[in-house]
Order: sequence, then structure tokens, then C-alpha cells
Amino acid sequence: MKIKVFLWLLLMDILNTKDLLQRKHFNTQGVTCNICNLTTTEDYIHLFFSCPFAQQCWNCIGINWDLTLEFMNMIMTARRLFPQPFFMEVLGIGCWNIWNRRNDHIFNNVPINFSKWKLDFKEDFTRHMHRVKASDKPSWQSWINIIS
Repeated sequence: MKIKVFLWLLLMDILNTKDLLQRKHFNTQGVTCNICNLTTTEDYIHLFFSCPFAQQCWNCIGINWDLTLEFMNMIMTARRLFPQPFFMEVLGIGCWNIWNRRNDHIFNNVPINFSKWKLDFKEDFTRHMHRVKASDKPSWQSWINIIS
């Protein structure tokens, strides 16, 4: 349930990225992305889709984002191109784990680590598999097994 709520916050652009906090007049000590250290504003598009770390995560699981499209069109295009019926689950779990890596980095000074993201993604996906119909589990399992 927490991932569904998180995904809803993301899709509504009300997740507390640095950009949103600045728009709400909070002191964020700058709005640039802490993950990639580029001079790019940390908004939800950058953080979850265009940041080099996010791109590495999505490439690992076979999702490519067309960043030239409007946000919802970008999501729908990626969904159409994703070869499995569980795209929204993959999107939610992928973004959730990017968010967790970002927060560990900002609040606990933990270095950004792609291997940790991948391990957490696989664990969350496997945990989520326990909630799907028995007839769907083989396709979920074979997909997650491919991710190296």
C-alpha cells in the first residue's frame, strides 16, 4: 500500500522533491539534484527519469523514457512498450527505490549505490509477487530472474 500511495503522490506532482519544497517556500538550501551533482533542479521528472542514476536503474529493467513527451504521455508510451502486464508495479517499485536511495544519501550520507537499488528493487518486486494470482506468478518470476 505504501508504494501505491507513493506512486499517487508522484503522479500528482505532490511528492516533496526540492523543487516542490521551494515552490512551497521551504528553505531547501538549493534545489539542485544531490544524486548527480549536476546543476539540474531536482524536480520529479529529473529525479525519477532523467537523472543519470535513474537512467541506469531503468535501463537495468528495460524501460526507456521518451523525455520529449509530456509526463503522462511519457508514462503511457513506456507502458505500451513494456512487454509485461505489470508495468505500473515495476514503475512504482522502481521509483520507490530511487526515492529511498536519494533519501539515504541526503539524510544519512549513504553514497548512491546502484547495486543497492537493484537488490532492493528485486526484493520488493519478489515481495509484491506474493499478492498476485498463482497463474500470474510464473511470468513475474521469470521476468525478475532475467534481471542480473
